[in-house]
Amino acid sequence: MENSWNRLTLGLYNPESRLMGVDYGKLYLDPLRAKQTLFHEVTHSLLTSTTDYGLAILPILNLLPKITSISREDKDKIKQSLMRNQTNAQEGLATLMELLMLRGEIGKRASLIWARANLTQEYYDWFSPMSFVISMSNRYRENFTTKISRITFQNGFRKACYERDLFGNIKGLQHFLASPSVSPDIRLLKLVQTVAKSPSLLKKSEIDICAAADVEYFPDATKVEVAEFINYLYDLAGIDQKMTEIDVKQVPEGAAAVLENTQSLIVANMNIRLSESGITLPEKNDLLHYCSEFEVVVVTFLSDELEFKQTLEHISGRKHDVGILAITKNGEKYIYADSFDAISSLLDKELKEKTLLVKWGLYQPGLTCIPNMDGCRKPDVVIFNSLNDLIGAFSEAASRGDKFQYLYLSSSEDHPFRTLVIKDIEGVLYMLNAWGNVAIDNFLQKSNQNFIRSSVDKFLQEHRHYNNAFAFWMNLPWDIDWYKTMMSTDHVIYR
Repeated sequence: MENSWNRLTLGLYNPESRLMGVDYGKLYLDPLRAKQTLFHEVTHSLLTSTTDYGLAILPILNLLPKITSISREDKDKIKQSLMRNQTNAQEGLATLMELLMLRGEIGKRASLIWARANLTQEYYDWFSPMSFVISMSNRYRENFTTKISRITFQNGFRKACYERDLFGNIKGLQHFLASPSVSPDIRLLKLVQTVAKSPSLLKKSEIDICAAADVEYFPDATKVEVAEFINYLYDLAGIDQKMTEIDVKQVPEGAAAVLENTQSLIVANMNIRLSESGITLPEKNDLLHYCSEFEVVVVTFLSDELEFKQTLEHISGRKHDVGILAITKNGEKYIYADSFDAISSLLDKELKEKTLLVKWGLYQPGLTCIPNMDGCRKPDVVIFNSLNDLIGAFSEAASRGDKFQYLYLSSSEDHPFRTLVIKDIEGVLYMLNAWGNVAIDNFLQKSNQNFIRSSVDKFLQEHRHYNNAFAFWMNLPWDIDWYKTMMSTDHVIYR
């Protein structure tokens, strides 16, 4: 079941985790396409985080695994229905928003030509019913993107859940979600058809627009109704907790909503896709068979909450505390799991020369090793998803007065992608990709007592771990020396 929206592998938004990302490797040579992709994914994020239907999905998806009265098969049906009845609306509006951005850069006619030439047939079919919006005046365009988007997803779903006990009858829930008054896809289609014939409707209220399009109007859910919805889910999940209207936060709007959603943006490799291309190795000897081909080893802890963990431990007869993802320069991915001690031994012996990469939760400056892996070597590279994650990891070291060197890089002069690389006294590299430079600039200015800017020619003498991290985490070609290429003004340097 597709539970996220992928835009031609350039970007991704997952409504269950609210992970939003754009692919560094696919976009680092094309700043305009990068901006288009950001507009597309931010639209998905806003439709999910600011509308009635969108705000229902996250708690449903998070609490559904805890509802024991619903079978796994029915849970899958619920997820499919939640996504299926909004796909056309989500992708159509997200594609419209990226093309409206493009219109501002290259004009109406050129943006429509670009759409026809570059969008896949599926995406073009989602967008084409709304293509007339590209030619509208600025005021009408703004009214369409705010009013029509909002009406589409403002469908009274949260209130209906507890009033109708929708989760007590899965077939009834499926029929409800597909009904013309609720389905975002059907609501948008009727709205678009009506506005295309009578654009002046966009000057009227949402109530009047709904009446003209024969679309049921739903007011904003009150805080009491939101609390009732969450409590309904809590009861189903057996959670002994009650929410009151005081606990319900105000939903951000306008620029505040955009800012909140873009703060969690990940700029990285969005095409790892382990479920499709990762090869699971059941035994240690299987891993060692490919050992000479590995370039990068990524370590992650396996939570006891993972459904498959106990099954794997039972089959293999050993603990699965830690997972290893080993990557070759050809992009092949191998997965292996074992105990803390076993993985520590592998990293210090057979995998000692491989680039060891971890996410920020497993290591921070000042630690002697990865937690629970006493005596194991330190990682070579630590990856961060967001600036807030990085600030949190460095706060203790900064308070001690520790000093760090850093490089602050951009893909090109006019590209929005930025990369902050920090090096500690032990030589461990800490990497963060970001969109734009304002937030990182502010952080570095406030922290200039701890973070000292270095020059590219002095920052690193050995480039292998840096290059391997760039190739894997940013989805860039493995055969290029990315560190030396930064110092070159006119050509690419190969390893």
